[in-house]
Amino acid sequence: MSIRLFLYRFAKAIRLFSQRRGVTLAAASSFYILMTMVPLALLLLRVVGSFLGDIGQTEAHFFALVGGLFPQAAPEMVELLRKIISGPLFGNKGLTGFNVVILTFTSLGLVNSVWNGIFLITEDKTLLSWKNYLKGIVVIGMTAVLLVCAFALPPFILLVISVIKSNTILTYLSGVVPNFDYVVQSINWLSWWATYLVKSNLFYGTILLVYFTFLYLWFFNWKLKLKGAVLGAFTFVVSLVVGKWAFVVYFQYARTNLVANYGDYYTFIVGLMWIFLVMCFFFFGMCLCHVYNDTDRDDLEKTISRIYHRILVIIRINFRLFFKLFRPKI
Repeated sequence: MSIRLFLYRFAKAIRLFSQRRGVTLAAASSFYILMTMVPLALLLLRVVGSFLGDIGQTEAHFFALVGGLFPQAAPEMVELLRKIISGPLFGNKGLTGFNVVILTFTSLGLVNSVWNGIFLITEDKTLLSWKNYLKGIVVIGMTAVLLVCAFALPPFILLVISVIKSNTILTYLSGVVPNFDYVVQSINWLSWWATYLVKSNLFYGTILLVYFTFLYLWFFNWKLKLKGAVLGAFTFVVSLVVGKWAFVVYFQYARTNLVANYGDYYTFIVGLMWIFLVMCFFFFGMCLCHVYNDTDRDDLEKTISRIYHRILVIIRINFRLFFKLFRPKI
């Protein structure tokens, strides 16, 4: 895809986001986030903690991950959420089927708001089907799988690296096989890079990219090409990183006014503003995916039309040639 074509689709997505009131859709979904964040967090922590076998450690990793997605200027909202769910999370009652059903049902409001937003963007009436409730459950399940990968993969990879580096077989072979030290050095170099990547934000950025690629494909009922989904997810992740940096810069200049207007609750207001901004990024990624799909469809229709007209021209030319060669002489 050329840069010119990408810029054209990007500009078209901005127009679509403005025409379909993307800001209003983001505000509505932000409200549902506030309404469902407690039951959704409880459900995810219960399921993932039960799978990993340690709810306390799962909670610590979860809020460290969520806190990393928020600007450092707005930690109070994450801490408030942690205080709210700590009581029910560490209560005497374990995970029961009834609790899972109730928490899942109350968590579907956010997913359904996204379905409605996509319908308003694409005007695809199939997105209003009752089956989307079942698909929303799959989204929650995939979120749990994402958290398991984010929490379990880093220590597992570090364990594998440690076992490889301390392997006595490599030590023995380096003393017996000529020039085997080069292999050991290569393994140590790869281990260093793997350790660095696992401990860096690039690892979690990759997981987010894969997760939101799946979300875009799922919300578009797999009618979206993989390239379009990756483009939308990549745009969302990059916007998240750039927006977080820009938000911190803005907060440094606007902090005095925020404190004067909202007092001690200014960081909570900042958290609300950040959630709204993230949902704007998400729906803009949806618009970009839709534009990518429509552009490909338009290109296909233009190509088919061009081929059709060329076939008609060839038939017309051959018909005239045949008529000239075989017309009866008078």
